[in-house]
Amino acid sequence: MLTVRSSILAALIVAMLAAWLTPWTVSEGAPSARAGGGPDLLRRASMGDEGALREIETRLDPLFARKDLWTLGAAEVRRESARLLGVAPGEDLIGWASPAGATDAIRTLTLDFGEMLGASPGPAFVSYGVVDRSAASEVRVSWYHDLGKRLSEQGNRGWHPVDVTFISARSGAGGRSLLFSEAARPAGPAVGILVLQEREGTWSAGARLAPAADARLVAIGPGGAVFEAPRDPPAGVLSGAPAGMFRSLVVYELTGGLLQTEPLTAPVPDPVSAAEALLESLREGDLEGVRRRCASPDVLGALQYFSPGWKGGGRVVSASRTDLEFVYEERGRPTLRLHFRFVRGAGSLLLESATGRSESEPG
Repeated sequence: MLTVRSSILAALIVAMLAAWLTPWTVSEGAPSARAGGGPDLLRRASMGDEGALREIETRLDPLFARKDLWTLGAAEVRRESARLLGVAPGEDLIGWASPAGATDAIRTLTLDFGEMLGASPGPAFVSYGVVDRSAASEVRVSWYHDLGKRLSEQGNRGWHPVDVTFISARSGAGGRSLLFSEAARPAGPAVGILVLQEREGTWSAGARLAPAADARLVAIGPGGAVFEAPRDPPAGVLSGAPAGMFRSLVVYELTGGLLQTEPLTAPVPDPVSAAEALLESLREGDLEGVRRRCASPDVLGALQYFSPGWKGGGRVVSASRTDLEFVYEERGRPTLRLHFRFVRGAGSLLLESATGRSESEPG
């Protein structure tokens, strides 16, 4: 028979065993108690461990099995995903979206695991889950794990998904694609596009579009994707133009439901390039070329200062989208401060007025 003292001891042992055998509980957003989860799982997965990648997918199965999945908001999906994976629910690191242009049958789950690991910089590791219930209401989940092995196609920097657009070929020949707008930092401006294409029910990377290191995505629409990227200044006689004045539009056309990987490039009109072209025509004596660059014939009279054979140059004082002020110097002639004002027309800038004064005159 147990004594009172031994009974108390036995009760304590039973309580300790019960606590040890009972599954741990976790608070919302805290690491899961499931063995091997959290940062350890992510580190193994980031190194290409196939078992760890499959475990990530398996851990999220309960989320995709929920009957209310299609009614869940982004915040709730973020919390539940973090709980199942044993990670903190970073607001910009777990995304749940209904792609623009898609029916209500597709959702995407993006997990920015490289940032979750907290290294500086972390490994470029993002997982993309495509959840599709378009076939007889059956929910299918397809995964693409981007381990950052193709950074050379991304301007040698990791990408972070910030938005997603769905496109589908009308004829069906091109299949379905998801265009993920990618930023160089979480929640930053989009600088590239990761294209996931559907093949036989699974989604895989079809292309990575990144026209230049300083390019930014302007729009994605029915015609394709448009970036704005820096370009070299025109060769000419004017110097000192503001940084960022010279830009180009880089267009990836959408043909047959597929985004073309070879872009079309067109310069964005700017007053410095327009003035350089105008001065070149004047120096060559090409009056017809000058007329084409003017909004009206009346402007020609204000340009008589420039004549063939002159080889002066100038420096830009100020420039905006339509106005240019510059100091123009020519040997044997007074230095002038000129103001060109342009208007937009036919996809270019046309000279609307040209005024000037001697640089020695008070402004």
